Parts: sequence; structure tokens; C-alpha cells
Amino acid sequence: MLYEHRGRRPVVPDSAYVAPSAVLCGAVVLGEGSRVLHGAVLTAENGEVHLGENSVVMENALVRGRADHPALIGDAVLVGPHAHVNGATSGTG
Repeated sequence: MLYEHRGRRPVVPDSAYVAPSAVLCGAVVLGEGSRVLHGAVLTAENGEVHLGENSVVMENALVRGRADHPALIGDAVLVGPHAHVNGATSGTG
């Protein structure tokens, strides 16, 4: 499900996959070929979430961007099942 939050909607390219039970909320931007699997939540709470190209957020993971700490996930990164990424940078550089 894609939800608008504070006037921002998720951006999902045609080449990306978002499972029907995943949630993207607010200023979330997915890269080309990225995948968000079942039960995963990507939420932008006053901060952005960027998922790079060909990256995967696996089942039931949470990725949260905050005002002073956006969540920046680089290209070809795998966020494992049940992971919690809160305002962090991974695989960019």
C-alpha cells in the first residue's frame, strides 16, 4: 500500500516491485529494479527514505527516515527479514 504523508507520496518506478502487503508511507523513493517484500514497512516520518537500484527490503523489515536522519539505502543492498533500520545509511558511498 502506498500512503501520502505530509503532502508527500512514495515514488515507485515501473521496474520496482512492492508486495501487496508492504507499506510505503510519505517521502519514500525506490530505485530501478528494487523490491519491497511482504510485510515490509518503509516510512518517512519528517525525513526521507531512499532505496537504491536493485536493492531488496525483505519480509517484515522496517526502514524509517527521520527529520535529521534520513534512511539512505544504496544500490544492490539487501535489508534482511525482520531488520529495523532507523535513520541510517547503508551501502552508499
